[in-house]
Amino acid sequence: MTRIAEPRLSPVAILELRPTQMSVGLLEVQRKRA
Repeated sequence: MTRIAEPRLSPVAILELRPTQMSVGLLEVQRKRA
């Protein structure tokens, strides 16, 4: 169960963090360009 839980949590955390970081980065770029 631990083996299944570990890999399962890792991709979920990455997927949750990725969109937030990308959206923040895009917003910052748009602000600087504007």
